[in-house]
Amino acid sequence: MKRLLFLLFCILTACNAHMVTMERYQDVSIGLTRSDLIELFGNPYEVRQKGPDAVEYEYIERVTAADRVLFLRHYFFLIQGGKVVAKRMANDKEVPLDDRNAYDLQTSKNSIDY
Repeated sequence: MKRLLFLLFCILTACNAHMVTMERYQDVSIGLTRSDLIELFGNPYEVRQKGPDAVEYEYIERVTAADRVLFLRHYFFLIQGGKVVAKRMANDKEVPLDDRNAYDLQTSKNSIDY
């Protein structure tokens, strides 16, 4: 039983090993090598050429609640000479929710009168 739990723990840990989060993004220091960045986060979502010796790696974090994506965080790393020389983060606009809140949906003012 202990072996089964340990195996399950290892599998779950491995699944999250390449997940990019705000905390893991903040731990990336300038000067980290390209290969170490890929080892931490896996292959980037997109790679953009930014100059003769510079590329930008983009990673995306999907911030969810239940099964719904609330918003996306984009993490960008500028790689030059095989090392991270700059990093930045940007949030997408929040995914639009219904303008009405739960109270409005439950009140009679929104019901149809017959």
